[in-house]
Amino acid sequence: MVRCGTSPVSVAVGDLNGDGELDLAVTNFNDNTVSVVPGKGDGTFDAQVTYATGSLPQSVAAEDLNGDGKLDLVVVNYGDNTVGVLLGEGDGTFDAQVTYATGSEPRSVAAGDLNGDGKLDLVVANHSDNTVSVLLGDGNGAFAAQVTYDTGGSPSSVALGDLNGDGKLDLALANGTFAEVGVLLGNGDGTMAPAEVYRTASTSSAVAIADINGDDDLDLALAGLYDETVSVLLGKGDGTFAAQVAYATGSVPKAIAAADPSGDGKPDLVLATYGGLSVLLGKGDGTFNEHVTYESASEPERNALAAGDLNGDGKLDFAMAHSRNDTVSILLGDGDGTFAWQARYATGSKVDPGLGPFPVSAAVGDLNDDGKPDLAVVNYVDDTVGVLLGKGDGAFADYMSYDVGPGPHAVAAGDLNGDGKVDLAVVSRDSDTLEMLFGNGDGTFAGQVTYDAGIDPSSVAMGDLNGDGRLDVAVTVSAGVEVLLGEGDGSLASPALQVTATLPTAVILEDMNGDGQLDITVSNLYFDSLHVMLGKGDGTFTRAVGHVDTGNEPMVVAAGDLNGDGKLDLATADRADGTASVLLGEGDGKFASKVPYDAGRSPSSVTVGDLDGDGKLDLAVSNSSDNTVSVLLGRGDGTFAPQVIYPSVADSRAAVAEDLNGDGMLDLAVAGSGVSVLLGRCLP
Repeated sequence: MVRCGTSPVSVAVGDLNGDGELDLAVTNFNDNTVSVVPGKGDGTFDAQVTYATGSLPQSVAAEDLNGDGKLDLVVVNYGDNTVGVLLGEGDGTFDAQVTYATGSEPRSVAAGDLNGDGKLDLVVANHSDNTVSVLLGDGNGAFAAQVTYDTGGSPSSVALGDLNGDGKLDLALANGTFAEVGVLLGNGDGTMAPAEVYRTASTSSAVAIADINGDDDLDLALAGLYDETVSVLLGKGDGTFAAQVAYATGSVPKAIAAADPSGDGKPDLVLATYGGLSVLLGKGDGTFNEHVTYESASEPERNALAAGDLNGDGKLDFAMAHSRNDTVSILLGDGDGTFAWQARYATGSKVDPGLGPFPVSAAVGDLNDDGKPDLAVVNYVDDTVGVLLGKGDGAFADYMSYDVGPGPHAVAAGDLNGDGKVDLAVVSRDSDTLEMLFGNGDGTFAGQVTYDAGIDPSSVAMGDLNGDGRLDVAVTVSAGVEVLLGEGDGSLASPALQVTATLPTAVILEDMNGDGQLDITVSNLYFDSLHVMLGKGDGTFTRAVGHVDTGNEPMVVAAGDLNGDGKLDLATADRADGTASVLLGEGDGKFASKVPYDAGRSPSSVTVGDLDGDGKLDLAVSNSSDNTVSVLLGRGDGTFAPQVIYPSVADSRAAVAEDLNGDGMLDLAVAGSGVSVLLGRCLP
C-alpha cells in the first residue's frame, strides 16, 4: 500500500523524474495537494512528496504541456473552479501551480491537440453547470481563457478520441446526473459541434474510449454509478453509436480503463469498484465475459484507476486510489488478465540514479564515406544519438555522441539534402519532435534542425513517397503516421497525418502491392495488428485492408520476399507471445494469416536477410528479456527452421543486419545495454 495525502481521489501514471521507471501522481481531495510517488521499477514505490493545489483537487493527468520533454501535471480544483498546471523539472519536482478559470465544480480533465497546431490543449468536465471547458495551449505550458460548451447533463468524466474518423479529436462525457453520455464532435480548429446524447444503463461516473469490437471505429464504455454495471456503446464510425449493452460489474464502479491486461489483443474493461478491481475480459467482437473481482483488504471507496507496467515485466498493472484510508493500492498483472495484490509496504524517499545511455534503436549507413558500414544508435536515457564508425573488420572506432531531443526513440539514415552525404533523422518521444542531423561526410554531423513530429512519436523511416526523387520522412505518432515531404535541400514540408490506427509503434516503407509506389506499413503494439496504406505516388495513401492480425504486442515489422514468389511478405516481433509471426503477401497489399515461430523472451525487433548465404531470406530476432538473438533460417518457401539462440548484449532491443567486416556475409549489430556485433559465417 502506498501512503498518500488525505482522501486521494485520482491517480495518474508516468515517468515524472526521468529515470525510466513509472511513478504515480495522486490528488488528495481533503488536504489540497497532489502527491508525487517515485517508482522503483519493481512495483514498489518511494515516499511521496506533496505539492499544493487549489481547493479540493479532483482529477490529475500527466502530460508534457510545454514541449520540453518533461512530464507536467494538470489538476482540476473542484472547490475553486480552476484547473492548475504544475510544470515539471524532469527530476520529479514541480513548479508552483498556475491556475485557469473553468466552469462550476470541475470534475475531470484530459489533454489533446484539439486545433491541430501540434500543441496540447485541455478539456475540463464541469459538473455543476453542465458544461465542458476547452482551453487552447500555446505550447509553452500556458493556456487561453476557457470556451465552454453545453454537454446535455452534469459531466463527471471526459475522454478524447477520433469518434467519427475524420482525423480530428472529439469528446465523450459521462453525464453524472442523467443516464447519458454526451458526444461533442471536434471541428479541428479547437471548436466543438453541439452535444449529442445517448442513453446508458445508469448514471455514469467515468467514460473510456477504445475500439472494442475490432472494426477500427472507436467505441464507448461507461461505469454505471448506481446499478453496478458498465455500459458499452459500439461506434458506427461516423460519430454516432448503437444502443448501449450493459454488463454486471459486481459492485458500484467509480473508475474505468479500457486496456488489454490479458495480452490477447482484445480490449478488456477494468473498473475500480467498491468491492475491489473488476475485470471483464473482451471477446474481441464487442462483447465481454462475466466479470472477475479482485478484492482488497483495504477500505472501500475506490475512486480512481490508472494503468501502466509498474514492475517492468511487460505486463499491465494498475494503481487504484482509496479515499477512505488515504492510500493507493498496486495490483500487479500476470499477463493473462489476472492480478495479484502487491504486498503492503513502507517506502523511502530516494530517487534512483540514471540507468546509462540505454540504446533503443539503431541504423546502418556509410556515415564517413569510406565504403565501410557505420552505426547510429539512439540512447533514450541520456538524450543522444551515438555514432560508431566501422573499421571494415567488424570492429568500430570510439563512440561519438550528439544531443537530440528528450527521450529519443528511433533513428533512420539517408541523404536528405542531396549532397551525397548520409544524414540522420531521430524522433524524440518525450518532446514530440523530429531532429534532422546533417552529415559532413566524415562521420560528424552539424546543422541540427527540429520539426514538430506530432504527439508521442515512436518510429521513423525514409523513402521517396511522392516520386520526385527526394527522400521524404514518415513518423508514427499516437493518431497514425505523419508524412513530411522532403524539399531536397534538407527541409521538410508540414506534416500530413495519414490515419492508420491509434498508437502505431513502428513503420516501414516498402512497395507492398508491386505498383512501383512506396506504401506504409505500421505495427500496432496495443491492438495486435498491422495496417497497410497503399501509396498513390503523390505522397498520399489509401488503406489496403482494415487490419492484419499478428501475434500479441507486435513491436516492429520487417519486409522481404520470404517464399520466393516475387511478392513482399512481412514478419513481426511479438513481444507478449515470444514469437516471430510471418505473414505471406498476396501482392495486392493483403496478406495470408499469420504463422508464428518461437523466439526468445520479449522479442523487441526483427530483421530480414540472407544470414547463411544460401540465397533464402532468414529472420533475426532480438530478445530483450533473455539477452539473446534468435536466428530462424528460411527454407525459401515461407517457412522457417526452429530458432538457434545466440547470446547478445543485455536488454537486446534492436538488431540490424549488414556486412560489417567485408567478407560477403551478413553480420548482426544489436543495441541494448551497449552494442554487440555477431559476425556471420557460411554454414557447411
